[in-house]
This record gives sequence, C-alpha cells and structure tokens, in this order.
Amino acid sequence: MEDNAAMPSHNMWNKRQRVAPLICLSPEREEGSSLQSNNAMQVSQEPAKVVVPKEPNFTCPVCLNKLVEPSTTKCGHIFCAECIKQAIQFQKKCPTCRKALRKNNFHRIYLPNSDG
Repeated sequence: MEDNAAMPSHNMWNKRQRVAPLICLSPEREEGSSLQSNNAMQVSQEPAKVVVPKEPNFTCPVCLNKLVEPSTTKCGHIFCAECIKQAIQFQKKCPTCRKALRKNNFHRIYLPNSDG
C-alpha cells in the first residue's frame, strides 16, 4: 500500500486556495495600496474618441416601414396612425398583444426622427 501522505486528498484539489492581497507602501502615498491598482493608474496618451449616438429609427410592426404619424395604443404599442386605425376597424384588437381596442383607444405621439 502506498503512503497517503504523499498524495493530496480529493477535497484538497477541489477547493480554491485563498491568497492574501499584496499590500505595499509607496513613498508618494501614505496609505497602503495593492500592486494591481498601482499598475492600473498608468495614464494612456491616446486621445479620447468621441462617440455620437445614432438617432433611433422607429418602424411600424404592421407595415414594417418607417412610422408615419406614430400613434400609441392604451396597451403601449406604437404603430402608424393609418395602420392602427385599420387594425382596430377590422380586428378590434391590438396587432401586437391582441388586447381589445376601440376607435378611441389610441392617440398620436411625437418621437424623434419621425415624420410630423
């Protein structure tokens, strides 16, 4: 039989070993800091890039085109005014969630980048 002291137990391999954080006192700073944060403090000399967000493009889920006179239902879904009028006239429900709607259950909304 072999000596079990030479081989680590199964549980020893499965457990993570805890490592104490490295602390150093730098002459520039009186408080302690980790070595990792000192390395992260280096400042790059590259110029910052300005990212301009794109204007959102809204499309109608009925006609799949850009919204024309965007209108919202009482359930919060957005359609072209003509598309929702026709959907209510023929189906009497929201094309997205199928909630019952009447002619007065939608109103015009004003979104950025939409036709007025």
